[in-house]
Amino acid sequence: MNKRSILAVVILALGIGAGYGIAQLGGGHDQDQGKKILYWVAPMDPNYRSDKPGKSPMGMDLIPVYEGQEPGGEGESALTINPAVVNTIGVRTAQVSRDTLYREIETVGFISPDEDKTSHVHVRVEGWIERLRIKTEGERVKKGDLIFEMYAPSLVNAQTEYLQALRIGQTKLSNAARERLAAFNMTDAQIDRLTKSGKVEQLIEVRAPQDGYVTELNVGEGMFIRPETTV
Repeated sequence: MNKRSILAVVILALGIGAGYGIAQLGGGHDQDQGKKILYWVAPMDPNYRSDKPGKSPMGMDLIPVYEGQEPGGEGESALTINPAVVNTIGVRTAQVSRDTLYREIETVGFISPDEDKTSHVHVRVEGWIERLRIKTEGERVKKGDLIFEMYAPSLVNAQTEYLQALRIGQTKLSNAARERLAAFNMTDAQIDRLTKSGKVEQLIEVRAPQDGYVTELNVGEGMFIRPETTV
């Protein structure tokens, strides 16, 4: 291809581009034809207005503002873009909404129980665990569930003294014996059952003080435990 051919192609391309630009500008004016001109404004300063065409303080031609293109309120400025241009540059709009922003974080951590909601199970007498109902750590229990049954000689003797005081009608002795049973951590329900049956219970039930999960299990059936032993 010689230089003349190249020059002709360049001139043709420039002509097509100029024609497209003029067509776009002309299209915008065609849409405004037939509308009433309200006033003229400066291209670089929308606050500068004139009731007739002319030049802005910067020497630029004033732009007409047609009916329907005026700002929404006093002191506000509006920008109107041809819908064809909006579609060309890919403008997208959406309704404003309130939502929660979040960011995912991947890291390493440790899970531990809330110490304020942790209960430690201890006994108040020495004895042997005869039946252990909880077998493994992680088991879920509810308040009042049976954890284990134990045999404690001192607790058996305290029950015997309480029943003897009831039989002989010694109110002070029976009250003192009842308080001793309560000090050994027998519940009112257990003491009332003892009073009604009149029979010493060889095995004392120890129940869960609250709902939760077993995080530690330090005993087994047949073990001898003391008050300082953490069950």
